[in-house]
Amino acid sequence: MKKLTFLFLSFVMAFSLNAQDGKKKLKEATKELATYKQNVAANSANLDNAIKLLNEAFADPMVSADPDALNTKGELYNSVIDANFVEGLKNPNHKNAMPQAAILATDAYEMALAKAVKKGQTKDALKGLVIAETNLYNTGATEYDAKEYASAFRNFEKAIKISDVLKAAGEKSRLDDKMLKDELYYFTVIAGSLGEMTKEIKPYAMYLYDNNTDKPYIYQLLHEMNTEGGDDAAAEKFLLEGRKKFAGDSGLLFAEINYALKKGRLTELIDKLKLASELEPDNLGIVNTLGSVNEQLAKKSLEAGDTVKAGEYNAEALKYYEMVMAKDPTNFDAPYNIGAFYYNSAAKMADRVNGFAQDYSAAGTKKYNAAKAEMAAMFEKALPYFLKSEAINPKDPNTLIALKEIYVRIGQMDKSKEYQTRYEALGKN
Repeated sequence: MKKLTFLFLSFVMAFSLNAQDGKKKLKEATKELATYKQNVAANSANLDNAIKLLNEAFADPMVSADPDALNTKGELYNSVIDANFVEGLKNPNHKNAMPQAAILATDAYEMALAKAVKKGQTKDALKGLVIAETNLYNTGATEYDAKEYASAFRNFEKAIKISDVLKAAGEKSRLDDKMLKDELYYFTVIAGSLGEMTKEIKPYAMYLYDNNTDKPYIYQLLHEMNTEGGDDAAAEKFLLEGRKKFAGDSGLLFAEINYALKKGRLTELIDKLKLASELEPDNLGIVNTLGSVNEQLAKKSLEAGDTVKAGEYNAEALKYYEMVMAKDPTNFDAPYNIGAFYYNSAAKMADRVNGFAQDYSAAGTKKYNAAKAEMAAMFEKALPYFLKSEAINPKDPNTLIALKEIYVRIGQMDKSKEYQTRYEALGKN
């Protein structure tokens, strides 16, 4: 029995020594951080050593369960933020050495609050969380300005969650001010969107929507999120509400245009595209799209047997393509689209030409020659536009193929071989 008692006491002594070792490392970490704060730019090694010692200290179960130690941990991480803030004031080019410090400080204070058994421990934890809330916001803003959007989102999101913790404990939060709260939610959404964290931002976007936000982008974002999620009813709901509330917002208008394109609602697109062109007169992509939509409408009219309407749509399409060419001679799409229009028109004549080729009578031969000449003339109409698009982009494969085929059709075999060779060379490069 005495031997067993001796072993038990030895175990307690060893455990106690480990606990003392953990607390010792915590003190050493505090000293290293104090040295780091004296010269942030020069003493980065002290920060690294402090974090190493801090991690070693909290590997001790006695330390990691101690509310006082956890409050100290939070205080140490907050001091890292303070040091970097001061350095940033002195040196605008300074980059935060530890942008995750605000979150780590918050986590430590939250654990201290959960484990607190004394009023003083609870008070210290809540006091630390009040400071941490501001640090989270400021760190998020700094990361946002640095285009570190994922990091900004994590800090903003944590600030929102800590606000709830503070209010539950009867403490004041900076988000008690609705204007500040709405601003933080908005930038949380923007940071998350830019950081490609689509799923994470939805509750914050919905908060803004439910609180009658004056930010049109929230409606656009909710529309796009539901479109990607396959919920067309919700997607249309947010889009229609947004367009009604913010009629002049170009982002929502373009979202509506893209949605109509995706759904094949071509007729309603014309007026929307014209409005978009008025809002952004220098955006030639809109004008090119107007041409493309008119071409698609012409095709549908032809399929329905309405050749007159098809002709009107085609004339409109060419008008818009010519407008683009006049405004920007370096635009590749416009001459290519016109060339493709004439090329496709010529290609459609091939069946008629081949049909006349089977009639060897004088009348049949005459019709064949006339149809063949008409087709060749249409290919020749396409030629200068493809040559222009080739001059803008000599390595576009579709342009080279079109030129190769056109020269065959108009009987210039040497030129056709030249473009065939250039096209084949693309695959070797």
